[in-house]
Amino acid sequence: MSANIYWTPVNHKHINIPTWSPSSYKATLERAFGSFPLILGNNSIPIIAGIAAAQEDKRQGDCFMELVEAIERHGEIMLEVEY
Repeated sequence: MSANIYWTPVNHKHINIPTWSPSSYKATLERAFGSFPLILGNNSIPIIAGIAAAQEDKRQGDCFMELVEAIERHGEIMLEVEY
């Protein structure tokens, strides 16, 4: 079953992340941060950037860097999964 993963600035509308493989993306974030929904802030940026750098395909890394950019822009975001 495919999942859609969204990030939301706290108290704002959610924004879809176009991932290469939603289940792999979700599993990677869960290994790093725990179960969804996730609240990610500035302290999460180095971990997410490291995950992005470790991706073999630049497009996969870009999906993680989108989260870094969202955190830098909004300070804190919430990640949710919708099936």
